[in-house]
Amino acid sequence: MTDQLEDLFAGFRADAISQVRAPGVEAARRTVHRRRTSKAVGGAAFVAVVAAGGIGSHLLGPLPFTQPGEPDPATLAKRQSRAASAVGLGAGDRAQTPRSMQGIAAAGVIATGLLVAGTYTLRLACAGPGRLAVLFRIRETLLPETAAPDRGVTGLPDGTDRVARSSTQDCATREAAVRTFTLPGDAPVEAELRPDDDAVARAGYAFTLTLHDADRERLTQQVRGRMQPDSTTLYETSGPVRKNTIDVHGAGGMLNPGRYRLRYLCGGVGRVRVAVGVHHADTVVTSTQTVTCGPSAPAATFPFEIRPGDSFSASTEPDADALGQSAHAELLERV
Repeated sequence: MTDQLEDLFAGFRADAISQVRAPGVEAARRTVHRRRTSKAVGGAAFVAVVAAGGIGSHLLGPLPFTQPGEPDPATLAKRQSRAASAVGLGAGDRAQTPRSMQGIAAAGVIATGLLVAGTYTLRLACAGPGRLAVLFRIRETLLPETAAPDRGVTGLPDGTDRVARSSTQDCATREAAVRTFTLPGDAPVEAELRPDDDAVARAGYAFTLTLHDADRERLTQQVRGRMQPDSTTLYETSGPVRKNTIDVHGAGGMLNPGRYRLRYLCGGVGRVRVAVGVHHADTVVTSTQTVTCGPSAPAATFPFEIRPGDSFSASTEPDADALGQSAHAELLERV
């Protein structure tokens, strides 16, 4: 898998790596300074984790101790911003852009997560001195929170190369490196950042990983084919999973009195929290289920009754794995 796991990366939740703790940028500064000023340090290892939320102020300051010639917080912020801009991210964009990350270079595993089978585009950039390598690999075992069948993981075909791959970027380059890779099956992956001594705590970096539109459409067609409407269907929709709230059509958002059911199916990976609400006067009765996404995951069914004057709503909230890597189909049926 050449550059395939060059990006396995992406915005995978770094909080899944709870066994590693981030010493922070200041610890990185002290380590690099010792390396530069004392040959006795030898092969001492420095490992740090950039948390999934590792964007913004807590990565950049305060820095009470700055070595001569080291960048100040404002310079670090500019370098991170420049790297983020090169891959199309703004400050704080990670929450809106799944499988993306930005921060200040520090050695260590920066993210783990689940990828659905398909072709991805990786955009990687760094800004500042030195060079920065990103090592990608498929984990041999699933993380407990992503284990099949709970997360709909299909797994990789026998014989898939799981050996780590790396991509190196010169931080003086202003444009992002753009690569594609194809993952033949759903898999948990991890990314490790390996900056050289010049880049550690001095260079900003950013990357995004995006599933190709053709694969998103494939997922949509798959779930749509499993949820065929019939004469009882009043409403249907399908497409990429996203955080959303809908009010079902009808006069003033109302449904005629009667019994109904909403069926929700998700294909891809991850989970989606689905809530169905029946609104009557000042009260709301809500039914909530967490739906697993996958090629054989069953549809969730929400039966409900509408009385005169009631209205109906449904909301979806995907987790980090499902966002951008899953598709849904919904049917509202009269029972």
